[in-house]
Amino acid sequence: DNTPIDEVEYVYKVPVETDDGWETTHCDSVGIDHTLIEDMVNDISHETMPDLNSILIARDGKLVFEEYFNGWPPDSLHMLMSCTKSVTSVLVGIAIDEGYLDGVDTGIYSFFPEYDEYRTPRKDSMLLRHTITMTGGLEWDQSSYEYDDPANSLYQLWACGCNWISYILALDDLYTPGVEWEYSDGMALITGEVLCRAVGMPVTEWAEQKLFTPLGIEHLEWRHTNGSYTNTGYGLYMRSRDMAKFGQMYLDGGQWNGQQVVPQSWVDESTAEAVSLSASVGYGYYWWRIRYRLDDDSYLHTIFAVGNQGQYICIVPSL
Repeated sequence: DNTPIDEVEYVYKVPVETDDGWETTHCDSVGIDHTLIEDMVNDISHETMPDLNSILIARDGKLVFEEYFNGWPPDSLHMLMSCTKSVTSVLVGIAIDEGYLDGVDTGIYSFFPEYDEYRTPRKDSMLLRHTITMTGGLEWDQSSYEYDDPANSLYQLWACGCNWISYILALDDLYTPGVEWEYSDGMALITGEVLCRAVGMPVTEWAEQKLFTPLGIEHLEWRHTNGSYTNTGYGLYMRSRDMAKFGQMYLDGGQWNGQQVVPQSWVDESTAEAVSLSASVGYGYYWWRIRYRLDDDSYLHTIFAVGNQGQYICIVPSL
């Protein structure tokens, strides 16, 4: 069973197979030494990591490791934080594939005629490509300050007491879109509202129809902003098993259990490095590309959905 790990020496066990679509198997059968798994869990238990909730590993399309820590229940909904953005990226890709959006070169302000007063020539050049790669050029800084600091742009958004979309679109345009990268939940919220207006329904409904139902994800929560917009920046809650499904789908080129959920072309495009942030880190369409240098001086290339406070969906295609 999936009882929480306690202080006794851990013995590996195969994850429970349920009716949620995951096939499970022993990790040895897919080339992962179970003794290494046991060493890892014992290290975690002995070093007492109080903030760790769960670790799951899938290989060759099968769930081979699943454990929960510090009293975290297996079926609890986990706050994804900014892993939500990667889900938003998938939903945009499906909308483009179905013709609701012309592509990532779609203009942003054309979706918001009620805010024409905020438009400038530079803002008019802001495309979906820019909001989905954090290169929109609007004045925003949520990285230089703690989130409870009034100087933080996200704090200012929380405190404004106004319509969040209006607030973001009214921000000053500091840069020509596409020139400067600045991590911004504001960009993700704008992307979500563009998606909503393009498909003609709330993002939550679009997600249920096009993503969650095909993946067999039944237990989730997607919270809203103070203006009743779906919080496409950090508002999604899912089970750990369903987070793993999401990663497996992308590893398999957009398929889950033989069904094409999102086009292979969008998987490739959205995870390609659109912005180079350092020698080892790049950014795509709300997906991170991280290169790890190994002991033999080779590199391990990974694709990540990343959320604040340690939420990770890590895809390692070469493994």
